[in-house]
Amino acid sequence: MKPFGRLPGIYVDRVDPPMPEGLPRMDVAVFVGIAASGPCHRAVAVESVAAYAAVFGGDVPIAFDPARGETIRANLPASVRAFFSNGGRRCWVIRVAMTAEHAAEWGNDATAAVAQRTRFALNGLLCRAPTGEGSDSEVRPAQLAARSLGSWADEVTLAARVRRESIVIDAPKAWKAMGFSFADRNGLLPGDMLELAARNGSSVRYAKIVKIDGGMAHACWIAAFAPVSGGSEEHGRAQIAGDSRIYDAKFLGGTKTYLTVTEAAPKSPLVVGLWVKFERQGKAAWLVIDRIDPQDRMTAIGRAWRQVASHMPEGVFAARRCTLEIAEGRGSARRFTAGLGLAREHRMAVQSLLDDDLFYAPVDNRAAADRPLFAVTASESARLAAALPRAEAATLFGTDKFTPQDRVALRTGWLPLGLGADFAEPARAITGAGRPLERDGLAVIDHRLFLDPRLSGLTLTGLAAEAGRLRDLAEERLLGLHAAIDIPSDLYSPASLIAVPDASQPDWAIDTDRHTPPTPRSPSPDLPRWTGHLGGCPPEPASSPPTGPDWSGFLDAETEVLAPPILLDPPTTSRSGTYALEWQAEPAGTTFILEEAARFDFADAAEVLRETDVTGYAAIGRGEGAYYYRLRIERAGNSSDYALARVIVRTAGQVVVATDAAALGERMRRIQVPLLRLCAATADWFALLSLPRDFRAREASDHARTLAQLAPGYGGTLQLGAEEERALSYGALYHPWLAALQDGELGATAPDGAIAGLYAARASQRGAWIAPASDLLRDILGLDPAMPEGDLAGLDAAQVNAIRRLPQGFTVLDEDTLCGDADWRQVHVRRLVMLIRRAALRRGMTYVFEPNGPVTRRAVERSFQFMLDELQSKGAFSADGFRVMLPPAANDREESSLTVEIAVSPAAALRTLTLRLTQTGNRLTIAEAV
Repeated sequence: MKPFGRLPGIYVDRVDPPMPEGLPRMDVAVFVGIAASGPCHRAVAVESVAAYAAVFGGDVPIAFDPARGETIRANLPASVRAFFSNGGRRCWVIRVAMTAEHAAEWGNDATAAVAQRTRFALNGLLCRAPTGEGSDSEVRPAQLAARSLGSWADEVTLAARVRRESIVIDAPKAWKAMGFSFADRNGLLPGDMLELAARNGSSVRYAKIVKIDGGMAHACWIAAFAPVSGGSEEHGRAQIAGDSRIYDAKFLGGTKTYLTVTEAAPKSPLVVGLWVKFERQGKAAWLVIDRIDPQDRMTAIGRAWRQVASHMPEGVFAARRCTLEIAEGRGSARRFTAGLGLAREHRMAVQSLLDDDLFYAPVDNRAAADRPLFAVTASESARLAAALPRAEAATLFGTDKFTPQDRVALRTGWLPLGLGADFAEPARAITGAGRPLERDGLAVIDHRLFLDPRLSGLTLTGLAAEAGRLRDLAEERLLGLHAAIDIPSDLYSPASLIAVPDASQPDWAIDTDRHTPPTPRSPSPDLPRWTGHLGGCPPEPASSPPTGPDWSGFLDAETEVLAPPILLDPPTTSRSGTYALEWQAEPAGTTFILEEAARFDFADAAEVLRETDVTGYAAIGRGEGAYYYRLRIERAGNSSDYALARVIVRTAGQVVVATDAAALGERMRRIQVPLLRLCAATADWFALLSLPRDFRAREASDHARTLAQLAPGYGGTLQLGAEEERALSYGALYHPWLAALQDGELGATAPDGAIAGLYAARASQRGAWIAPASDLLRDILGLDPAMPEGDLAGLDAAQVNAIRRLPQGFTVLDEDTLCGDADWRQVHVRRLVMLIRRAALRRGMTYVFEPNGPVTRRAVERSFQFMLDELQSKGAFSADGFRVMLPPAANDREESSLTVEIAVSPAAALRTLTLRLTQTGNRLTIAEAV
């Protein structure tokens, strides 16, 4: 039957009119500052406080201020919170830190330590990857890295377990020594990792599915292992996962394998769960540490394997498909990532987990995402990239055209040799050298942290062009606040506000003088069973503590000597005040008693834990200071001696340095002058500027006047020039700081975020042409410092917008830019002109390539009049309104040029302002007529 169709004739269809074109958004902000985590020098879009925390973490303790007796925190997190609480709906966040790339651009002047990435040696997992030169591959412990730079991951733990799914392998056909094929009855996919374990336990072999072809699965051998069953004591060299040192060691294989580090070391390098590679005369054995000998902390006990040739197991074997699950631990919170593949060809390969810098690099992938805390290490990613298999390698597998180099490239993957169905011992962070803030790239705060040296010295004449060349032609990454240029855009930036709240931080330096608390010392516990039996007469007081049971007298039959418990790599410092103490498990029925003290001699010890068969204790929210712990065990009335630990909580590893106002003001100008130039050169952003917390009214007024003072020509790094005067209308100064709750405590923060939220709310609710003033700021508890009423007149004369306390709350009653020109002094005038520019760019682009004739000229005039009529109806202009003019030019036709002049009289402005829009070919420009 033919489908029904319309008969010939005339039909009338209703066509809905196009939706009216709305005005461009003016409520989006850019924040540039210091964050705990997240990509560096890369803008990420954020639409809530939770989205910010998912990428950039929480509050960042920076330095201890001895004058105030408080910890100074980064302003960026509090500014973002204030932005959303005061009406903001969307912002872009740029984290700054002194990275290796940033330091290299600054050259020899970049003396600060660069940010580093934390690593984790995953317990129970090995990996096979190409060697550095890519000519061969080798087995090594598997490692992951924190997803972003910095010390934020120091207190993160990662634990892994494997999910084994039985599969059927019938009549496998071996292909040389490289792999095998079999009929696929299991729904296998390329990248699946197979484990073939002999039933008698004689071997464990790993193979990776390379291709599925005609119902046949083709697998490539990755590695094979045989358990170490016995032998004589061997002496050789040992390397522990995550430790670059190589130790002298002895090795004794068996059902339980013993490895002893015979080389002197300040403390035992052995940690439960880690892999140890033991080598002797070119032969290697892999030991996974199950426990540490309580009598000798330099001896590890565990299971060991030797690597053997890969081939099909002899006899009966079990075949399983393996996937990985990783558990993240951070304080008391845990999160799980399951279904991870063990080979890079898997659709959810663990090797495909990118770090934040790479994940957010594509311009179409800049929205904040809640991602795992870990990523593949840079070294493994580089090795895999260096030995990337050619496109046809998998297709050629099993043929004579498959080369040895193809095998090296395909013979990669992670091997769950030491993993079971339960999570392995959590792996702790492997940190690099340096204090936490050095590894954050924040050892020094100065203008270099916030600027791109390739752009910071340029004036208005060349800044936009050079930024475009670096981004579009050289395809180089922009740094610091100049990374705002890299925000994905078409005609103009999606954001219209920009703030650098951490530019007003005080100076700090490495804290070298703070007192280090003494090491813990504790007397042994009372051991009554060592000197008499519990049912007899009390023994005579001993002249000295007993060193063991007095077997010469009558003792209870249950009397035994219990070894002190073993604390597993206890933390020594903590920045957050939340940390965990863990210890080695004891036989069932063992009771653990943990005491905490503030004194090193435990004179004030208090019991915080008494439980049976537990293996850890979480300390949460401890304040700054030293905490001492002693742990013992009890079993059948017997007690062990104590295991001791000390944890120093320092929320900041640096101390505020007193700096005079002139030096702080100079540093601020080195940041604020390039920021104003950036805003004026692109005409995309309005800068919200703040001042140091300690600035009183006089210092604030002096700084504003110095910043607005113009040098001849185009100025320099510290001063705008007379030719750049209009740049002063692209920024406004706000003071003082705002007191608000941070992590449940009262703290002060720069006003940038709250003011940006006020701007955003006003723009989205009423329009960018409405003065951003008089509305009450939310979630503000006070001002720091408080401004006396008598100081407000001086601040107003210097064009500093003072935040005031009124009976109904806190507000700002001024809207002054830094510009001395009365026509551009008001913020809403500059914001209105920015809005008209955006709308004109968008409308003007619709006429590019149109015929340059009377019809197009009339259409352009009507279009712009319609746009301005809408603004007029909403109160954007005074009674004088606006004019749209298309002045004729003699050479317009020859140059394919069309000029539109828009003259507007903003509400409350003193005279008419003119914008000149010129279309030349496919290029559209807008200039402000003087």
